[in-house]
Amino acid sequence: MIATPRLKIDRMNIAMPGGMQSRANAISRLIANQLAKMPLSRDLRIARLSIPALTATPAEGDRSIAVRVAQRIHAQIQASESDRS
Repeated sequence: MIATPRLKIDRMNIAMPGGMQSRANAISRLIANQLAKMPLSRDLRIARLSIPALTATPAEGDRSIAVRVAQRIHAQIQASESDRS
């Protein structure tokens, strides 16, 4: 049986604009859920990963924000994988 590559996040720090801080925990969980659906080619350990700031408004849904963040994280993970190949 072939093992599926896994992603483990030890800590996620999210800076939210004023008035949106109370949504950070929910958005973090949604980001993790989105990342779990994205394919990885192998197990990979990354000590630190940062993405550029996103523009979000209070009217934007948590899931929409999480999807955009997860897509950027996944793109950086894929870039890290290709750098190590």
